[in-house]
Amino acid sequence: RQKTTTSSGSSRDRNSRQQQRQPDRGGRGGGRGRNNRKRDRGTGGDRRPNATANNARPIFERACSSISSISAAENSKGKTAPVLHWESPNSHPAVEAEEAMLKQLIKYGKKERGMFRTKPAWLVERVDQLCRYNDIDLIQALSLRRTTISLLNPGMDMAKLQLGSNDNVRASAALFEEAVEDYLHAQDVPFITEEEQQRAHKEENGIHTKTPPTPDFIFPRPTRLRYTMTGDGAATGGASSSSSTAGDSSMPLINFCEVKMFYGASSVPDGTRNAVGLIMPKLKRYVELYGPGAIVFSFGCGEQLAEKLASIGVVALDAHPLDLSRVEEHQRTWCADDNGRILP
Repeated sequence: RQKTTTSSGSSRDRNSRQQQRQPDRGGRGGGRGRNNRKRDRGTGGDRRPNATANNARPIFERACSSISSISAAENSKGKTAPVLHWESPNSHPAVEAEEAMLKQLIKYGKKERGMFRTKPAWLVERVDQLCRYNDIDLIQALSLRRTTISLLNPGMDMAKLQLGSNDNVRASAALFEEAVEDYLHAQDVPFITEEEQQRAHKEENGIHTKTPPTPDFIFPRPTRLRYTMTGDGAATGGASSSSSTAGDSSMPLINFCEVKMFYGASSVPDGTRNAVGLIMPKLKRYVELYGPGAIVFSFGCGEQLAEKLASIGVVALDAHPLDLSRVEEHQRTWCADDNGRILP
């Protein structure tokens, strides 16, 4: 894919974009942090929701009002919503599989340290075999291990846990978010980025006002999710793989998309002070403000967590349809073995 077409119909040369976005190996990518990206992306032009008589209204209230009015207009005029196609051959691993793998991956409890790239080859092969036996991918198990090490050591960052520098972890996460963004562009789905949401709020309400919760992407038009699971337990289109059957033509409307660069582990308790434990409280808040949505996990999601997300109106997706070449290229600079195999 040499060019990606934006929702406004313009095309962008991928090669020039890659030159502009070469990641700084010690940071998030050439100084382009979450709050200082200079290139506007998304729907094109002025991305702020239409102004209202009361400009002090929080941006999320106006966004919700806009979404409701658009839905009503589309229903009355018979217009179709944008469609986001998302295919995955993978099923959600069971919580029992996670628990079985943790017995092998966390041998030293709170003292467990280091990336798996430093482990002997025989141990990597043994763990890979156990993953196949328990129907969970090796990369999912290793992401689960990282989350558990962090959970056992609250307050310690990745660098202190010998799981990579904080800059490298953030850089990989930023590149993954950009991979999702590129896919939304390729699917012609209009969106507003988190940076644009925050900037619009400050422009309209002042820099000292509290910014409301902002997902990574807001869809200014309700978007149909055509989700197809093609592996075992295949499901199509519904909010949960467990609640739909192959061939089901229903496609839920979603209003936002959150992006996470890790495996969504079912075995991590909700509300714990770590990235996975904070997912349910955060997504419940998003649903209250914006309505139903989706969350993309780079390494997929556990079955139990996917069901809990579905119960509040959020679809759990994995990275299968995304182009992860730039993400993996960066990961090979800091969490791969000598053969280039990514073992975080």
